[in-house]
Amino acid sequence: MDKKNKNPNVPNLRFSYKGDWSKRKLNEICLFFKGNGLSKSDLSNEGFPCILYGELYTTYKNEVISDIISKTNTTLSNPFLSRNNDLIIPGSGEDPIDIAVARAIYQNDIILGGDLNILRPKSNVSAAFLSYQLNGVRRYDIAKKAQGKSIVHLHNSDLKEVLVSIPSYDEQLHIVKLLTKIDEMIETQSKIIDDLLTVKNGISNKLFKLQQIELSNHYLFEYLIEGDKTAVDTSCYKKITVKLNNQGLAFVRVR
Repeated sequence: MDKKNKNPNVPNLRFSYKGDWSKRKLNEICLFFKGNGLSKSDLSNEGFPCILYGELYTTYKNEVISDIISKTNTTLSNPFLSRNNDLIIPGSGEDPIDIAVARAIYQNDIILGGDLNILRPKSNVSAAFLSYQLNGVRRYDIAKKAQGKSIVHLHNSDLKEVLVSIPSYDEQLHIVKLLTKIDEMIETQSKIIDDLLTVKNGISNKLFKLQQIELSNHYLFEYLIEGDKTAVDTSCYKKITVKLNNQGLAFVRVR
């Protein structure tokens, strides 16, 4: 990687590629579409894979979506289906920074729900490369386009004017390969951490959890010795509760 480059048209850190990066508006390198309505109530355990705009905040944390989580059996008259190398950005949210989220899809025929802006890159443009750039140095450029107060909105017309820097296609893919590899390492380490936390909690519970001694109910006559052989009417005695602690001491409660 070249760290000494002072050319303003190339990054300071770069693989061994030549040539300037070009600044392009998204409108010049992408076609724009809108998703078609789906809501949480339309999700099911079986059916066609789908993505809702809210899942970009809660479910899909990485720039590239690898596994589709949700499904739906809802029949739409005109569903919008993904194509390999699509880019999706939510159309509404609670905060301008939160709404500035881009995710790349490399699967065909995924139903894309309403309130999703869909960018379909033209040839020689990687959706993953755009996703990493838009979620990084361009995130505030997108956030500034969001409109509204309690709920902010982001339209395709706003996104069309966002500037991005584009190198050769081979360089795009090289950068994506590096960043996705790091994402995979982060996911692996996160799973290891989760497993270790589970083990730690299990050991901790066994180490510190004292033996629970159940309350036992007894009648007072069980603790008395009769001086004669006259039958005893036990119904007149109070009911007591006896609890033994670790040291064998008894605590008695009369009811």
